[in-house]
Amino acid sequence: LDSVFPNGIIAKVVYHLDGAINKVKLLGITRCKINELTQESPFWLANVTSMPAYNSNITEELSYVRLLVNEIEKNGQRLLAGNKEVISIISQAITADKLSDVLVYNLKLDLISKIKYLKTADVTLRLKYLLEDVKKENAIFELDSKIEEDVRKSINESQKEYYLREKMKA
Repeated sequence: LDSVFPNGIIAKVVYHLDGAINKVKLLGITRCKINELTQESPFWLANVTSMPAYNSNITEELSYVRLLVNEIEKNGQRLLAGNKEVISIISQAITADKLSDVLVYNLKLDLISKIKYLKTADVTLRLKYLLEDVKKENAIFELDSKIEEDVRKSINESQKEYYLREKMKA
């Protein structure tokens, strides 16, 4: 159990594709904490405690949802790598819990961040973390763009100087 992360998702197998590549599609049911893990070859059995989602502050939750939807409307193509299916799901009337799960799954987040969301059952807190991560991604993108523009300007200046020096030599 030491090598397994103690939080997870209880899921139902929706379908399994047999072909050149094996794929399994799962439907997440609820978060859980693993209490005990035993192997009964070839399977693993887990004793788990369900961690159902809850809202600590409905007013804050509504505010976070509005802010996140606004960010996705403005920057969704970049944040979600143009995934129109995800943008379509978000534009539907889904719960805040589902919104946070869909966004976390599809955003480019490191493993530690994804684990943070997995172990947080409080939807309001997940939305807060998510808004912070989205804002951070936007700031990084803006900084990347600024650096790229500065480099482009510097290269253009160097090329102009080189051109003028060569012209003066001639």
